[in-house]
Amino acid sequence: CGLITLSTLAVAGANVVFNGYVAGTNSGTLFYHWDFGNGTLDGTNLLLVTNVYAEGAYSVSLTVSNAFGQSYTVTQTNYVTIGGNYYVSLYGANTTYTNWAEAAVDIQAAVDVATPGSIVWVANEQSFGITNPISVTKPIQVRSQSADWQASTTIVYRATSLVQRVFYINHPRAVVDGFIITNGFGNANNITNYGGAVLLAQGTLRNCLLTQNRAIAGG
Repeated sequence: CGLITLSTLAVAGANVVFNGYVAGTNSGTLFYHWDFGNGTLDGTNLLLVTNVYAEGAYSVSLTVSNAFGQSYTVTQTNYVTIGGNYYVSLYGANTTYTNWAEAAVDIQAAVDVATPGSIVWVANEQSFGITNPISVTKPIQVRSQSADWQASTTIVYRATSLVQRVFYINHPRAVVDGFIITNGFGNANNITNYGGAVLLAQGTLRNCLLTQNRAIAGG
């Protein structure tokens, strides 16, 4: 037997779906015992199940037994990683970052504490000046409240006279979503400064408007 899920990375509160599978003889009447790492589920006809998690990493196991007393267990260690919701607002208290009232005032600060699978929410109708690139190098999402540049008023801009891009994205499951990105500057004299608005090494940039950025060469 075995188990799979398409959502090994999710945010807290999401339904994670698991699909068990069984092959072999003596598999007419089967009993299933799921251990999700934060609770269990027992019964028949439980090849397809769901579970809800809090933030953290969880091992998942499935034990299948039949009417002849035969059983088999498969375990996936640290199989599911669940992130949290973190918040950024210029009007936040800059404390826990886990709600709007206690939001970070700096995007990078929230990105740094966000665990894999997390979403960093950035407030609309605010402008965030950066003096160093916002570096997103782990499997998280950084999103404006609207997640749509056509509706978004969340602006992220270079607020320094130095040559500096605005975002650096380097993880295959990193996402930056729904921003107006402006005034970035990439200088071809240094390859690390290519890409005026964003240097996208790996990951996804979507629903963003890049405007009035510049680079001498290389994007």
